[in-house]
Amino acid sequence: MINLSKVIFSHNDKKRSIVLPDNFTPELAEDVGFHIGDGYMKNRVEKTGIHYEFAYSGNYPEDIDYFKNILIPRKHVLFNLTNLEIKKEKKNAIILKIRSKAIFLYYRDILKVKESPKTDIEIPKWVYSSLELQKSVFRGLIDSDGNFRIVKKGYPIIDLQVQSQHVVEGMGKILKTLEIPFSSFRIKQLDKRSGKICIKFRIQISGRKNVTKWISLVGFNNPKHIRKYDKWVEADSNRRSSPH
Repeated sequence: MINLSKVIFSHNDKKRSIVLPDNFTPELAEDVGFHIGDGYMKNRVEKTGIHYEFAYSGNYPEDIDYFKNILIPRKHVLFNLTNLEIKKEKKNAIILKIRSKAIFLYYRDILKVKESPKTDIEIPKWVYSSLELQKSVFRGLIDSDGNFRIVKKGYPIIDLQVQSQHVVEGMGKILKTLEIPFSSFRIKQLDKRSGKICIKFRIQISGRKNVTKWISLVGFNNPKHIRKYDKWVEADSNRRSSPH
């Protein structure tokens, strides 16, 4: 059982009947993984008081299915959040914003998820207490900003690029436990907005054998990844069965 006695609920949290999980579950680990990959979490001090904010961004239309059918239902199950609204920011961008003092303090102080910016964020230690939690946090990470892509004659790759080296090291630790080979890279990139060189870290699972093993042990929950993977499986089957 998680000790929740030190988490403070705001008046608005109580009014909305916000709840907090009192156990570390696979669903909670998956939510944390998605947040580490794609989420924003910060408290802002303004004249009206302190605002405790979460934000999740995605591309339109490819991420709308995940937000509607996976992310929002999961937030409801975990925290009893209702009436969450996906907003269209630009022609090809969506955002989901959440405000809650209790959930913010729970994420930061209980789950040990660092606030933004996420340059040194890491996978929390409690995740490593079970294999199911490790697989779930990994799934959430890949469902967030990860990719399933095909290069050169149907060669499949699953990868994720993040700001924090700690996250890639943690993902590597999980893949070693699962006995799935992987590669990791340190990449220098030009930030188009600032004009500065920034450092990113990438983890990559490559090839039919390794990708299919990852799918069987971990798998996707993001419909856009599932569609791409299913399309590759069909094409790969046809390619292998056709006469050479």
